[in-house]
Amino acid sequence: MVRHRERRAITLDEHTRIVAAESNPERRSFYELAWNIGASQSHIAFLEAHDIDWQQRVISYQRKKTGEYALIRFDEEVERILRRLPASGPLFPYLRTVRPGDYRYAWAERARRCGYPERFAQKALGHNSKAAHRAYARKAQVVVPPLSAYESQQASDLSR
Repeated sequence: MVRHRERRAITLDEHTRIVAAESNPERRSFYELAWNIGASQSHIAFLEAHDIDWQQRVISYQRKKTGEYALIRFDEEVERILRRLPASGPLFPYLRTVRPGDYRYAWAERARRCGYPERFAQKALGHNSKAAHRAYARKAQVVVPPLSAYESQQASDLSR
């Protein structure tokens, strides 16, 4: 019987320490992008400048396993990271050759904790089944916010 070791997500504190200790700008940007978009390490490492649609504020790439296209809208934090990277060609030329630690569990847990809709998280992570996604996010401790706070956020989002 094959036994896989238990996986866990890195915490915000661990992520902050990793980024603060990283002296290599390419690797630091990589870790920050991984924390913010939840794509696999290989998908991030192989991003190219042409994968960024600045007008629509979307990062797009084709998933290696399924061939499906991922379209991830980015915010100001991700824009700040992307602006530090090359304006043409590969965004992470060296990191295409190495495999850094897994940030996907952390992103999935963060998405679950903040109430990010499961279908969006599944799509962002490229999970075809809810079971696969739930396995990634299973350790997230969720504190249910008041319904009124969620409704206010939804109303605010619709008015934009």
